[in-house]
Amino acid sequence: MRKKIPPLCDSKGYAVVYCEGQRISLNAKIGTIESKKAYANFVKDWLEKDLRQNPNRKTPLDTTIVPLILPVENCCLENLFDQFLISAEKENKNKTDLYHCRCIIGIVLSHFRNVVVGNFSNSHYLYIRDQCVDLGYSRRYVNKLMSFLRSIFRFGENANIVPRGCWQGLSAIRPLRYGHTAAPEKPKRTDVSLDTIRKTLPYCTPTIAAMITLQFYTSARPSEIWSLRVKEINQVERAIEKEQHKTRWATGKNKIIPLSEIAYELILPFLKSKKSDDYLFSPSESEKERRAILRQNRKSKVTPSQKKRDIKNLRQNKNKTTDHFRADTYNRAVNNAIKRANRSLSSEEQISKWTPYQIRHSAITCNVMTYGLDVARAIAGQKTIAITQNYNHADVRIARATAEKQVDFFCGLIPTKQEKK
Repeated sequence: MRKKIPPLCDSKGYAVVYCEGQRISLNAKIGTIESKKAYANFVKDWLEKDLRQNPNRKTPLDTTIVPLILPVENCCLENLFDQFLISAEKENKNKTDLYHCRCIIGIVLSHFRNVVVGNFSNSHYLYIRDQCVDLGYSRRYVNKLMSFLRSIFRFGENANIVPRGCWQGLSAIRPLRYGHTAAPEKPKRTDVSLDTIRKTLPYCTPTIAAMITLQFYTSARPSEIWSLRVKEINQVERAIEKEQHKTRWATGKNKIIPLSEIAYELILPFLKSKKSDDYLFSPSESEKERRAILRQNRKSKVTPSQKKRDIKNLRQNKNKTTDHFRADTYNRAVNNAIKRANRSLSSEEQISKWTPYQIRHSAITCNVMTYGLDVARAIAGQKTIAITQNYNHADVRIARATAEKQVDFFCGLIPTKQEKK
């Protein structure tokens, strides 16, 4: 039978250990550095005593219930970051947030790898922030990275790895303000006009055009469209049930995206001859459609050498594509459609560059202008109206439309400026 090390217990806020029928007080409050030191010394003495009494022990000790017995002063930043990443992956934290966390962790470790957690002060924090500015990151992105760093220390404080008060001290530092830093300003993401989307759609493949249209009618994120599987579509209730989505780690619930009549009829052709685990939109199908359009618009005949190359590439799988789109491939497909459109349009009708992330802004703005804020919030699947306001650009559209129709109330009353002779 495996012998267990006596665990650390809480007795009315104080740290105690129950060993061999006795209650041993550690004379410190539970969760403090003193209690961890006292418990570490107790375990060390207990192990030495057990080894003297049982020098020929065959069954190992069960140390799985022992918490972090090392004092906080002996825990370095690298250990804290490892514990945080392990916990974040177990909780299925958002992949984008994990990417940003790894970015700031890499910057910190490149300068303070062996710094003890308890010695990480506000001066270290400000130095890391200055390094992010020197790397050319925008002001808002620097503030975002530093918020992730503070969240790591909050995790460490909850796990009794970071001393109490360290996270509050870092949170007291004000973020970078506009006009008070050398960090560049990155323009906020805006919506894309419906006329621009209409001009782009004829130059997209049917698959890409369906993805853009479905994203607009559902006000969904790009990742919720290109990662859509057949099994996630409920044809009875005409809705999309996404198990993996951006806020899954926080809410723990599936995201329900209702489908309108237009959106449901749009995806029906893509449901044919596909299994439940297959992705709804396939890059290989989009590539076949693109090649068919090129073949149809070809003016000269296909040469024998071209036919041989096509057969050779088919055998060697040189043009093999993935089974689903990604953020970069979806964005690249839209950019290629814009380039094809600009080659055939006049200089006055040129289409400016836009990304699939702007479609969600356009859809929410149109829903706000048509149905109101609360309905637009429900369609987008957002929790509060304050979040919907970040995607709403209706005020700018109304102001532009009003400026174009504005009447001159002071006609003939404004004196003209005399030019100097």
